[in-house]
Amino acid sequence: MYNRYYILWSINDTMKKTYSLAFIFEALIESRTRTVAL
Repeated sequence: MYNRYYILWSINDTMKKTYSLAFIFEALIESRTRTVAL
């Protein structure tokens, strides 16, 4: 039972990290395209 919760927690943690990385990456691309547009 403990293992199941730990796996769920680690998957959730990985998803959060991946999501935040994708968010930062998207923001970087957006700012770059804005700079190019200017």
